[in-house]
Amino acid sequence: MTHDFAPEWWREDEDVESTAPIEINHHVTAIVVSRNGARWLPVSLAALEAQTRAADSWVGVDIESIDDSVAVLKQHRPADLIELPLSATQSDAIDAAVATLDDVPNTVQWLWLIHDDSAAEPQALEHLLKVANEYPHAAVIGSKVLDWSDASHVIEVGTSITAIGTRYTGLERGERDQGQHDVSGPVHAASNVGMLIRRDVWTSLGGFSPELSHFRTDLDLCWRAWSMGNEVVLAPAARIRHVAATARSVRKKEKASASPHYVDRRAGILVILSQTPKRWLWARWLLIALAGLARGAGYLAVQDLTSARDEWRATVSGLASGRAVRRLRARYGTAGLLPGVRPTLKEQVVHASTELAESVQENYQRGLDALLPNRAHGADVGYFQALLAALKRPGSILGLVSVIFGIFATRNAWGSGQLVSPSGVVLPTSADALWTEYLSSWHLVGLGTGDPSHPMQALIAVFSYLTFQNPALFVLTVSTFGMWWAAASMHLALRSLLPHSATRVWLAALYSLSPVVVESAVSGNVAVVLSAIALPPTVVLLRHAQTSWRAAAGAALLISILCATWPATWVLLALGLIFFLVSVRPSRGAAARMIMVFVWSLTILMPWSIDVLVNPGSWFAQFAASNVRPASAWMALFGKGAPDSPQPWWWAAGLVFVAAASLSDSRNRGLSQQAWRVIRIALLVALVAQVTMSYVASATGKLRLDLPALIISAAMLLCLASSAATVRVRLNRSAFGWRQVSTALATIAVTALPLSGLYFNVWQRADVDRLHRAPEISAATLRGYTEPLNLRTLMLSTDEAGLVVADLLDQRPLTFGDSEVMSAEGDSEISAAIAAWLTGSSTDEKNPLYDLGVGYIAVPVRDPLALRIASIGNLTRLMTARSDQLLNVWRVVEVENKLFISDDGSTVSPVIFDEIDNTELKTPLTFGGTLDAVKYERIVTLAARSDSAWVASLNGDELERVGSFINKWKVPKNAEGILTVSLNKSSRSDWLLFAGFSMVTALLVLAPRRRNTYRDEWLVES
Repeated sequence: MTHDFAPEWWREDEDVESTAPIEINHHVTAIVVSRNGARWLPVSLAALEAQTRAADSWVGVDIESIDDSVAVLKQHRPADLIELPLSATQSDAIDAAVATLDDVPNTVQWLWLIHDDSAAEPQALEHLLKVANEYPHAAVIGSKVLDWSDASHVIEVGTSITAIGTRYTGLERGERDQGQHDVSGPVHAASNVGMLIRRDVWTSLGGFSPELSHFRTDLDLCWRAWSMGNEVVLAPAARIRHVAATARSVRKKEKASASPHYVDRRAGILVILSQTPKRWLWARWLLIALAGLARGAGYLAVQDLTSARDEWRATVSGLASGRAVRRLRARYGTAGLLPGVRPTLKEQVVHASTELAESVQENYQRGLDALLPNRAHGADVGYFQALLAALKRPGSILGLVSVIFGIFATRNAWGSGQLVSPSGVVLPTSADALWTEYLSSWHLVGLGTGDPSHPMQALIAVFSYLTFQNPALFVLTVSTFGMWWAAASMHLALRSLLPHSATRVWLAALYSLSPVVVESAVSGNVAVVLSAIALPPTVVLLRHAQTSWRAAAGAALLISILCATWPATWVLLALGLIFFLVSVRPSRGAAARMIMVFVWSLTILMPWSIDVLVNPGSWFAQFAASNVRPASAWMALFGKGAPDSPQPWWWAAGLVFVAAASLSDSRNRGLSQQAWRVIRIALLVALVAQVTMSYVASATGKLRLDLPALIISAAMLLCLASSAATVRVRLNRSAFGWRQVSTALATIAVTALPLSGLYFNVWQRADVDRLHRAPEISAATLRGYTEPLNLRTLMLSTDEAGLVVADLLDQRPLTFGDSEVMSAEGDSEISAAIAAWLTGSSTDEKNPLYDLGVGYIAVPVRDPLALRIASIGNLTRLMTARSDQLLNVWRVVEVENKLFISDDGSTVSPVIFDEIDNTELKTPLTFGGTLDAVKYERIVTLAARSDSAWVASLNGDELERVGSFINKWKVPKNAEGILTVSLNKSSRSDWLLFAGFSMVTALLVLAPRRRNTYRDEWLVES
């Protein structure tokens, strides 16, 4: 007889001899319950008939199947065939079968429960009865449940339940059967697949509990058997294969039903609640609620939305089913389980931790295989040989060379002292300091500013957790290894275009050792280095974003890095998006994903992105730009982002020529044309940037074109990639001619570009233009940092041209990201006030430093300004420099507070106001004090840049603002009471919450998806 859907392991004609005698006092009735199981039922019944110890009788029960299940049952001629309505449960089916049985005297009557999607191996019943003889008190005997199509995969060898109601099998996911569980003994519960249960015990227990629907009924039944003094034993030699069709949702259905995840989790919660003592029920309820919330969030993180929904639904439903819990509780006695039957909490935690660690290791290996598909595995060839093979690869050699160059290029940055960029910005050593600045509504930079913090601060703060929360160490690490990481990024991105590994390594070297990347690494321009690493995968993800939401989310996150470095990237993206929508005419899904990439990148960088969009003059300001002269647009074509770069532009002429010549290669002209289309758009945007930054008065920041130069260089390398096969063919020809000579010369000219970049940027660059260490200017040196008034310090020095350089420091040195929020408004007034004070030419009676809140003057050692400052009156010398690590410091006697009051704008009343709240920058700053009534108007001055967010009020009534670039308010005559000056920037937190929500959404979409659905927790497909 031939059975449809029979697997390869099934052989009906196998002749298996019995291995042990069977006691004659056992009477076994096999009960086969079918419900739309015609697909597997022939194999299941044939296996039943092939038992070495045959069942004494068998009864078939069908629950209104709509397939051929009834016909298959009739064909095998059961002792009785019962047909039940659709509303019947498995327990009803077994009860109906038991009702047809007669008592057999002088025997122990057993019920053998067979599912229609299971097949017992020939000796299964024999081994079950053998264990029944060994354990005379056993009421339930379970089988070892194996995979239907792969008997080496074990699914269950007894089950239990965890403290939160989840299934516990003690098995690893995908565990193989190697005899490690072949020991008979008591278990908490046995699977109802192939379960052998005494008829009297089934009757006394009342079958499966009606409060549970399909799942956990076996656990509930076995637990009740234990409570009545019976034993539940496992017979691992009795092997039965199972499809788990209901759990895996592969059974033919006549109508929609609840998901297995929901039904199983709800049943598990009901069972564990019913077994919890009443005095601890509240703790169990709370534990399940928190676990359900966390598990649902975990499913959501791996993009299993259905399981997350079912987890939360099951948790709420199970905790709210108090009546069902009470009915289940009434079914149990007071007897407990034997010691060791149920796993301890420690065993549960260890098992869960082991599964998590193995899952992480599996995903790690899968990721390595995806990145390095041809790598040698240490388990196969030995770890030393695998390492040796990896080091011999061209990519490894390139990485080693890049790291050596990186270490040499950043040699001045290793050591002690504070890490300083060429622009004089101090890199903080605490991620908390960056987070404080990013989240603050008001930044203590110069005279202060309320402009949104640059998102690069948050990005570096996040990345610095990889370097022990030390942003300076992260910047140094990126500068050192950035060239290597950029090479690896380009090498992997080219894998879909170039199968030839050596050519990919050559192009990756051209990219990673290009002038822009090397110059940025040497100078510590971490934003450009990160952009160089992010650019190649961004292009790849944009290609896949047309068909994948995950690729769209990944592209949006990487584009956010590029836009934070150079906001005009949004202009490039918008132009490319318009061309894509107009020329390609994509499907609605592809268009929606590409538009969402643009929207995501905007919302992730809020509120900074809004401030940039409404101020076109800031579109072209590159992060941490320090050059004085604006860059020329044509330089970007030759890989130069700034005019003060030490490398001549003509070194890149060979690359430009070869990239243009690739258009003549007819076989790959389409790829070169796309690359040159990108080059033209990038040059156009660079030209607009040059015009805007040079001639528009509202333009802010300093123009560098590092990112356009990087994009253009990558596009030219794409042209080379399109012609790489032609180059190899020409160079490998045996015949020697002008084509080989011209190709070789072009290759040499292109390769000269990174070599020149290394020479000019690594060897020829001055030390002051590198990322370097400098003596730390501590808070003890600048006394103003430690005093409660927190007055500003005016740092004065003389540059090489003999000009006076002035920096206003408020409680700390200028740090990472400060220059991006420092407003240029009012700089002329500040410079005039400082010049008037230095020259003594001010005709005002009031010291010009009053409005600036300057209480301390600091001048470097041996600076000629020190003599001039010493001759000015109303100063008290605090410190005289005697080494390079100290400063000359003076205290300005007259300045006592940042907030003061004057009679008519010139005569200062030395009123000291109380500082109410100036310790936590995340909260609004508040100053205040008490005013007495006088007969003339007064001016209240706050030594901070004028901003409408600062509000002054007297007794709750807002004062009239009269200041221009410094906050000033007029106090009417005879006014008295409580004066309060506070900062109100509450809207920033709302924008940050929205940006955080957008970031989390993109990360959830990007997160690795769950490969196995909930139903595979019982069984993993072979």
